[in-house]
Amino acid sequence: GRVKRAILFTSTPGELLEAAVTSAAGRQAQHEPMRMCESPLDVLCQQLVGLSMVQAWTAEGAFDLVRRAGPYQNLSREDFNACLAYLLGRQQLENEETWLPPRIEEQAQRYSIVNDRTARLLRRNLGTILAEASCDVVLESDEGSMVIGQIDEIFAERLQPGDHLLLDGRCLDFRRLEQAGLISQVIVHEVIGRPFPPRWAGEGVPLSTALARRLFVLRGQASEALRDGISALRRLLREEYEIDGRALEDLVKYFESQESVSEIPIANVLLIEEVPNVMGADYYFHTPLSRAGNDALARVASRRLERAGRGSIGIVIADLGFALMVRDRRAGISAEDFRSILSESDFEDELCEILSDGFLVRSRFQRVATTGLMLLRNPAGPRLRVGGRSWGEHQLFDVIRQRDASFVLLRQAEREVRREVCAVESALEF
Repeated sequence: GRVKRAILFTSTPGELLEAAVTSAAGRQAQHEPMRMCESPLDVLCQQLVGLSMVQAWTAEGAFDLVRRAGPYQNLSREDFNACLAYLLGRQQLENEETWLPPRIEEQAQRYSIVNDRTARLLRRNLGTILAEASCDVVLESDEGSMVIGQIDEIFAERLQPGDHLLLDGRCLDFRRLEQAGLISQVIVHEVIGRPFPPRWAGEGVPLSTALARRLFVLRGQASEALRDGISALRRLLREEYEIDGRALEDLVKYFESQESVSEIPIANVLLIEEVPNVMGADYYFHTPLSRAGNDALARVASRRLERAGRGSIGIVIADLGFALMVRDRRAGISAEDFRSILSESDFEDELCEILSDGFLVRSRFQRVATTGLMLLRNPAGPRLRVGGRSWGEHQLFDVIRQRDASFVLLRQAEREVRREVCAVESALEF
């Protein structure tokens, strides 16, 4: 029951701004609401498989049981039946033909796991945390071999003989990549040289919608305070956000430089900064949105500019804004042009069209298919890669969509992209 305390370390003025807002919200007991996943169908498939390993069950009983869990309280019977059909290996068509290996079987309207072998196989693949595969780094020497750490498998596959990498405080010469059962091993020797550090893939934690809005509230307050001078800004940061010392001076300098070079972005005005270059211009949009909201805005805005004959548009998406790189040497884009490309008219339809065959849905399908036990992370026997690492998001995705465009795991992937990667609602509201 004691008060929780935290120390926030920052390395840039932008991070310092986030820390100031976060700590102020904590002191004022302003907590973000918990948001449950809404009927994740890939997880439901796992739960039904798990239930099948324990006992035989009826569809009615399982449906009632599942709906007692908060995330599934609004689960439709149609979605439940679609998961059931997939696990039975059937296609959701009138003839219900078998087209996939069944995970469960039906006998006298009761469902159970197909056999013990299937149970053992699927038990190895349960779980919803999908981490990138890692490789053991094995150091060979005259004294023998020992594992000294792990590196990302994607990084390991790109190494070439003679590459020097840094791990365990050593300069390591890459020799070869071997398979040892289910684990890949990177064989290295210690040498003298100039190594490069390995890289690990990661998505990072996006800014929440609530925190993004609070950051713009502080920016608006800072903009107002600066009209009355630096002392007013210092007083605001000291009294309302309890910032002092070096942190106070760093934030004052940060806001001063924003206001002198351009202006401090505020919530009720869309600030767009134009930076001309020899190829055209880069445009920086400052919005009070998280990365997901900016993702939706940037995709539609760039597509509309391309259709207007502005050539291929580069995109950079971030929290609190996005950038469009326009490679067109004609006159700059006017305010009216920007109002047009950010119009809400047909916005959602255009975004759906952009996402329908894009990389986002394909890569999310591979993750959903893994969670939904269609793709297996840990197959039985030697580790095989049919079609390579991205087989699920390319070949399998195309086969599934061609065969059944409303397939339950495909719909789940599309829904996750719309809810988590591209926040359509917050973009439209903005």
